[in-house]
Amino acid sequence: LLEAGGGAKPPVDGKVKPCLEANLEGINACFGHATVEEIFAALEHYAVFNIADQEKKNWAESTLATLKRCSPASLKVTLRAVRAHAEPTVSIGAALQNEYRISQRMCEPAGDFFEGVRAILVDKDNKPTWAQSDISEVTDAMVDNYFAPLEASHQRGELSLPWN
Repeated sequence: LLEAGGGAKPPVDGKVKPCLEANLEGINACFGHATVEEIFAALEHYAVFNIADQEKKNWAESTLATLKRCSPASLKVTLRAVRAHAEPTVSIGAALQNEYRISQRMCEPAGDFFEGVRAILVDKDNKPTWAQSDISEVTDAMVDNYFAPLEASHQRGELSLPWN
């Protein structure tokens, strides 16, 4: 259990603290921005601003390094989906339909999903070659495509929900 929990040990007083609590200040400072580029810049700034606090500095640097290893397209699509689906006017049906469209597009042969599986699970080289190598190469039009209705010829078609 300790290995699975990253070495975390149960609290001595028996009270469980939320796992994000230690970094909540940084999360709030860095992840409230509108774009992935702004989030990256905020993490860089947070690391510099907290140079005297090694834990905060390390958190910001390791978080940024982790994000930079991810698919740039996936980062932008995920941020858009999280923000869009958090809107109070978005129904569960609309959110599920968007998620379905995203999953279908992510799993297309030219998509980054297969490259991630190859790099992490198949070849285990941990060196994915993403379709776009940098977030600046992912355009709004590319992100829009993940949310657009599926083509009429799509083998599975659009998600059909009983209440739609």
